[in-house]
Amino acid sequence: GVKEILLAVVPNEQAGQLEESDILQWCSRTLPVYAVPKQALVFTAFPRTSTGKIDRQTVKKQLLEDTVSA
Repeated sequence: GVKEILLAVVPNEQAGQLEESDILQWCSRTLPVYAVPKQALVFTAFPRTSTGKIDRQTVKKQLLEDTVSA
């Protein structure tokens, strides 16, 4: 099947409020075409597991849900 790059990001305080379109525009100016993500999901903070690690399964689930609803 076709593989797509999806991006999850938490902007720092200096970046302020970022929109998906801002991030994708920056990526398209900075990265080679094959590396530009199809979608970016902006989190205020990454979800964490009970041990404090980034909950990758939840991030993946939210990215996939956002892709389906788009």
